[in-house]
Amino acid sequence: MTGDARTEATLLAFDYGEKRIDVAVGNTLTRHVRALTVLQNRSREYRFEVVGQLIAEWKPMTVIVGLPMHPDGTPHWPCVSAIS
Repeated sequence: MTGDARTEATLLAFDYGEKRIDVAVGNTLTRHVRALTVLQNRSREYRFEVVGQLIAEWKPMTVIVGLPMHPDGTPHWPCVSAIS
């Protein structure tokens, strides 16, 4: 993220899983984050539709996608799915 740290911005974060995707919303000014919703990981089309709706509603400055990794830094299998 660039710019003045005191600028208020909304962030959306996605934690991708095989069955569910956890979504959190944060605010850079208040430095608070909270769970927003849990999406069922039904299909690629469903994911894109629901994520698009969340982005349209919250208008985030930044979208963060967590990538699951093993302790040694190698990608965990959901990592490959999350970025494809």
